[in-house]
Amino acid sequence: MELPIKVKEYMYRYRITYKKEYNLRYTGNLDIQKIWERSFRRAKLPLSYSKGFHPQPKIIQALPLPLGYTSECEMIDIWFDCELSITNINNSLLDHIHQGLGILIIENIEIQSPKIQNIVRSVDYQCVFNNKYQPEDIKFKFDTLTNSDNILWNRRGKNFNLKQHIINIAMSTVPENFVLNMVLKALPGQTGRPDEILSYLGVDPSITHIHRTNLTIDNSV
Repeated sequence: MELPIKVKEYMYRYRITYKKEYNLRYTGNLDIQKIWERSFRRAKLPLSYSKGFHPQPKIIQALPLPLGYTSECEMIDIWFDCELSITNINNSLLDHIHQGLGILIIENIEIQSPKIQNIVRSVDYQCVFNNKYQPEDIKFKFDTLTNSDNILWNRRGKNFNLKQHIINIAMSTVPENFVLNMVLKALPGQTGRPDEILSYLGVDPSITHIHRTNLTIDNSV
């Protein structure tokens, strides 16, 4: 019996770096995923879908942004059924992208490149403080944090060394604001969270504007 010929399937992969603005800070990651899906459909871009009983568009986020944060460096990978120019994708999305999302970069990505969620290594955050806090309010705890090798912390019932999640942390001031800049690890089992750093310093994260400024990725994985 002659076996059926298997037709080779082609897909084309692209990476979009985008910003998530203040008016979308309380929109969760699942909703952001749906917003992108609707934007691609309205722009009539040829999304590729997974196989199985419930096909889903192939859209993957690099590192989901916690609720309440804003960002200027979010990344998603998308797969299309046909090859498109960067200009074509950008122009198609311009009139259909949701208010509060802004496209910064679109790139072609090799189809066999590592999954984007597996190559993020660190994340930069900028925390702008409510006027309730001033640098002198957190100086003691900040000095303890920066000068100690071991800061015991508990996350969901498990103790760990908070300091090991921090690559760099610094205080600065901008006009009318006090700012904490931090670079945190984003590794399996060792992902830093800015809200935990703020809580250790005695600062309420819910009244602090936390803004993600950079994702560092390692394409050599």
